[in-house]
Amino acid sequence: MAQMAIQARRPMFVWLPNFAMTHARLKQPPLARPREPLALIEKHGNIRRIAALDEPGIGAGLYLHQPLADALAVYPKLIVADAEPEACEQALIALAAWAQRYSPATAPAHGSGLWLDIAGCAHLWGGEAGLAADLLGRLEARGIPARAAIAPTFGAAYALAHHAERYVIAPDVTPESTSVLIRGLTPTGIMRNSPSPQPSPTRGEGTPLQRAHPAPSPLVGEGQGEGDKLAALLAPLPVERLRIGGETVSLLRKLGLFTIGAVQKLPRGSLSRRFPDLLPQLDKALGLAQEAIEFLRAPTPWIERLRFAEPISAHGDLERVTAKLLEMLCARLEAQRQGGLTFEISFFRSDGGMQALAVSAALPTRDAARMMRLFREKLGFIDPGFGVDLAMLAVPHAEPLDERQSSILKSGQGSQCVEELASLIDALENRLGKGRVYRFAPQESYIPERAVKRIGPLPSPQPSPHGRGSRLRPLQQRPLSQGERDRVRGEGAVWPFMGERPIRLFARPQPIDVTAALPDAPPVLFRWRRVLHRIARAEGPERIAPEWWRGSNAGESDETRDYYRIESTAGLRFWVFREGTYGGERLPRWYLHGLFP
Repeated sequence: MAQMAIQARRPMFVWLPNFAMTHARLKQPPLARPREPLALIEKHGNIRRIAALDEPGIGAGLYLHQPLADALAVYPKLIVADAEPEACEQALIALAAWAQRYSPATAPAHGSGLWLDIAGCAHLWGGEAGLAADLLGRLEARGIPARAAIAPTFGAAYALAHHAERYVIAPDVTPESTSVLIRGLTPTGIMRNSPSPQPSPTRGEGTPLQRAHPAPSPLVGEGQGEGDKLAALLAPLPVERLRIGGETVSLLRKLGLFTIGAVQKLPRGSLSRRFPDLLPQLDKALGLAQEAIEFLRAPTPWIERLRFAEPISAHGDLERVTAKLLEMLCARLEAQRQGGLTFEISFFRSDGGMQALAVSAALPTRDAARMMRLFREKLGFIDPGFGVDLAMLAVPHAEPLDERQSSILKSGQGSQCVEELASLIDALENRLGKGRVYRFAPQESYIPERAVKRIGPLPSPQPSPHGRGSRLRPLQQRPLSQGERDRVRGEGAVWPFMGERPIRLFARPQPIDVTAALPDAPPVLFRWRRVLHRIARAEGPERIAPEWWRGSNAGESDETRDYYRIESTAGLRFWVFREGTYGGERLPRWYLHGLFP
């Protein structure tokens, strides 16, 4: 057996059987009574067919993909509703967000269930069996039937969940667990309880595979490798559990290959030629290839959570919980010399809802008191409902951050100033919104709209000279001298020498009516916002050609501009331009682009 490619993951799959019908049955007001036949319809060309059914509809003699006219002939009282695949996908995304109470790494499995990576999370629920039982119990309490499986790979978890009466915990494939796994296997090679040596809090919850499929050897032998053990667990399962196409499944069944075990016995070369989609899925299930799952939240080790014996709802309790989580997480960040840029807290309510808040820092930080001040301003927006029974704090992105020692020397004043400025910026962004505080920086372009860009309000941390962590770049303490400015110009600055320009420009140039003595002469007078301005003096033109290498973009002009700096008889100074030239395809147009102070 080839070397397995399994990382430090503990995949879990929650299968939601016939979720489209479950979603339809849970609508308010209900579409039909509990035991009344209901069918979801979708249109194929000009024919409306049944897209989803449940037990009452099947009992009435209906079947999937049956034309609606035939179905109504069989059961005239059938209640029908349009299928809503987009609404089902949104519901799955909402369930995946709800499932973050069990693991930060969750994702919807389109149309069928939920993916979870519960590595490092099971001990919070008394083991893997306790986590699976609690998750399924909460779903079933809300009328959502579910089954689950925990396995070494996502593909194996998907396959096993479809053959569990409630939940299945497959053995881990780490060498340390080998002796424990051999004693804990059921006659079908699947454990009834958690693979950990400690007793599981539930008993008899995990179930073996359905007896419709032949069982492998009662025990996985001592001489088998890790991949062989996982292969033995999947061997009795039908081939469609590998998530392959329907045509491939049909052809395999015609060849007499009904189970995954039968497929494993065939030469890989012939399989890859005849069934291109089979081997990749088989390798993912057996752990011979990696499987990428796009989780709702990027996996991060910087997570802390608190569970409560009784739901809490008082505002003061939410503040104390937030402060405690910040203290716990910042202590871990300090131990690893890390700092967080964004802190996200989630409150999971007892009714299944979730409330979340996020605050950001301009620079990496692990100051719990400072972040608590930012959270305190937003906690009033949290609606605890009937109470919060779990809270979780996460740092999606952390960066190295060295310890900083305060100093009375002048060399430390720059960094201290940056830190104080960062606290102010954090408070402003927390109130105004992320990205509302920024600086302008020059960029190489003669087009006025492109000559500046927005950058972060503070300089980014630079690597520590000691090779670990980062330190703040001190603020510039003095302006550049004339010699330094000349040297920068000689080396080719990003912002080349150009004519005088206004400090601020209009977001969009304002159209004006202009009167000029000659076609290419500066304006004599112009009208802007119903006010006539007579020109006393003018300077220009400064011709700016379009940047042809950028191509033509929608909403952007590709005509030459002639800019003039003009002053009115009232002493007002304007920056205007003429777009286009006389003699072209259309007459030139005049615009006001900015005002001089």
